[in-house]
Amino acid sequence: MADQAASVLPRIHSYPVLAKNSLDYLPEFHYKIKHRRSEDRNGSFIVVGHEISEGNLVAELVSKGKAAFACTLTSAHSAYREVFVEDKNRDLKYDQKLVWDDQKVVFPLLFQPAVVALREIDNLYLGGTGGVHSIWRGSTVSFPKGSVLAIAPFWQSQNTLQSLLRIRKSQDLPPGCYEVKEAEVEGFYFLVEAHPELFESLRNPGKSPYHRDSIYTAALAEGFRILQSKFGKGKEEDWKNHHNLRSLDAEMKRKSIVPWYEEDFSANRAAAMFHPHKIDTGNSLDG
Repeated sequence: MADQAASVLPRIHSYPVLAKNSLDYLPEFHYKIKHRRSEDRNGSFIVVGHEISEGNLVAELVSKGKAAFACTLTSAHSAYREVFVEDKNRDLKYDQKLVWDDQKVVFPLLFQPAVVALREIDNLYLGGTGGVHSIWRGSTVSFPKGSVLAIAPFWQSQNTLQSLLRIRKSQDLPPGCYEVKEAEVEGFYFLVEAHPELFESLRNPGKSPYHRDSIYTAALAEGFRILQSKFGKGKEEDWKNHHNLRSLDAEMKRKSIVPWYEEDFSANRAAAMFHPHKIDTGNSLDG
């Protein structure tokens, strides 16, 4: 009875798509994502861990090289969009490394993982195998090249701080010291130059992130003073030419922080509200 009811359910696509809460595949089949942000000597990147269960049509197409794991990276504030496709992989569990050009993206970033068809697949008969739901069994479907065969929920990075502060080591500074400068490149961000030992501590704080976070807040305050000096009251229109400053302005308004072009702006207060000082209570190492 239940199988008869399922057979008359509407199809959303012209071919089955494996996704959470989708009726296209039986519930025991899944496409899961784990992601983590990381850094190396060349800058920031993200690792997207794709995993698809065995015994279904999408898994078969990936194993045969007809489909691949992919992830779309979008930076709405800079109109940047790039699709990363792992067309050489045949494994059903794979860690995909996404590296982007810091000069092209403005946080927040949007990530959309999926499995896509690498070539056009015509007239594929869906019999009793493949893990598809009964609404698809007995159908003949085609997959255009680039079509989405499986999709996972997208997520958004919230790291506006990273779009503002870039850390670089400097041999010219005394131990324990750092300086904040306006970056002399296209765009607008604050370059934090730090002595090599301090630089390593900032990049890899280990189990003691509070010192790093306090330096970030202090560096952000100095950056805000630079921002106020360059684009303060009476110069409102100039900063709107920079994507990340428009993004910063929107986030400051969401957090009820007085922006740098207002008369009541306080660099120290704005930095502490934007990136609050964390207190080590001794109960947690995660902050």
